[in-house]
Amino acid sequence: TAAKLHIETGANAGLTVTSDLRGVDVLLPQPLYKAAESTRDIKITLPFGEGLQVMHLRMADQFSLLLGFQKDTDISANLSFGLTSGIDTWHDLTPGQMRVSGHLAFADFDQWRRVYDRYVELAANGAASKDGLEFSVSKLRIDEVMIFDSLLESAQLSLLSAPDAWFLHINSAQLLGDIQIPRGELDPAQVFKVTLESLNLPKPKASAAKPLDGIDPRSLLDVDLDIAKLSLRGIELATVAGSTNLAWLQDDSGRVSSQLQGQFGISDLGDVLESFSYPRVMETRRGNFDLNLQWFGTPAA
Repeated sequence: TAAKLHIETGANAGLTVTSDLRGVDVLLPQPLYKAAESTRDIKITLPFGEGLQVMHLRMADQFSLLLGFQKDTDISANLSFGLTSGIDTWHDLTPGQMRVSGHLAFADFDQWRRVYDRYVELAANGAASKDGLEFSVSKLRIDEVMIFDSLLESAQLSLLSAPDAWFLHINSAQLLGDIQIPRGELDPAQVFKVTLESLNLPKPKASAAKPLDGIDPRSLLDVDLDIAKLSLRGIELATVAGSTNLAWLQDDSGRVSSQLQGQFGISDLGDVLESFSYPRVMETRRGNFDLNLQWFGTPAA
């Protein structure tokens, strides 16, 4: 690809590189992907001087990346998506850390999972060291997030890391809460902790896709799940803390089954029965009920 290099001298000494990236693939998930035959403007600036040197990379209106370099200090980085990202976040640079923020119109969990898998592969081969950049996400806004076969709308994500776990906070129309994900080499004794203030599960859409098929649930870690308010197919349920259990099982013959157990509070039990296509044999004003629901297939079946 063709590029232009400009070197400035004097009080504002530095270099600037510009290009339209024709002939270059950008192998990032949508909406950041770019094929080689298309163009996308990129501008890189690097002032000359002593102390902290901050390189600014701007790709069209999609993202802005700041990289901080200083002698005897770890590299620092800020990555901001969207039009609002700019160069005024240089003062937030922290050695050894990469902070991600901004706004994305769309993100697909499966596509970004592949990026993560590539990073894990590089780390396993020694290309990434434990002294590399520590990632964190601060209030990243995403209009639509596709996770398996479910769409989260108007989502805001934050991610912090600790030595033993990632702490993910999700705020969206369908889900509000926190997920604790173990870090490092996974141990069968480790547990994913999911604490949700609210979860809204709509009626599943007819789809040929079965995203959980082919996964052996015995290879997964246990999940400690706590949901304060559950909306099921438009019906709001109140759960008793610590009483909900979702099991995903597979026997030695390969047969898969799922089971949902819990104690719930409800205003009208008749609405719950109808949502599961059962006759409305009773109506209530309010009360609690115990649910023990079993079916063949994955939890998403």
